[in-house]
Amino acid sequence: PLIGASVSFAPREGQPVAVGRTNDQGEYTLTTYEASDGAAAGPFAVVVTKATATGAAAEVAHSSDPYASGGGESHSAKEKSAGAGGGVPQQYTSSQTTPLTATVTADGENRFDFEL
Repeated sequence: PLIGASVSFAPREGQPVAVGRTNDQGEYTLTTYEASDGAAAGPFAVVVTKATATGAAAEVAHSSDPYASGGGESHSAKEKSAGAGGGVPQQYTSSQTTPLTATVTADGENRFDFEL
């Protein structure tokens, strides 16, 4: 598992940003406004970053549009290969280049597992 990584759901349709941090099992729970409240419904680009010794993290602007919460389910991110210092491959660290996507629905499990 990828431990201590930041997982950000970057909005594609104006919903607010949701973020989480992976635990020792690589699982994460998203927060939008309050701890573990989940993500708003809609499509997202998924950005994964992890601080390294030289570490810089990707930033995603936060939108103030209010949307319904998608729930605080747990999710996981597993690491196949990492960059130097336990970081994440570059393509996953920007909402412009990440191949990872998720569409949160108002009903449903909304569990998103990613292998990097």
